[in-house]
Amino acid sequence: MSEKTATLLIVDDEVQVRKLLSVMLENQGYRTLTARSGEEALAMVEQEPPDLILL
Repeated sequence: MSEKTATLLIVDDEVQVRKLLSVMLENQGYRTLTARSGEEALAMVEQEPPDLILL
């Protein structure tokens, strides 16, 4: 049985926070997407719904 990698959407206006969380989570085997605003995040969710959103 193949396991699907969970996709996490990180939303934060600080680029350093987004990068740090992405690196840490990708090292744990997650796929990450990032958005700098809620508006940008909503557009991304419409195109590709993530498994979890971190604000």
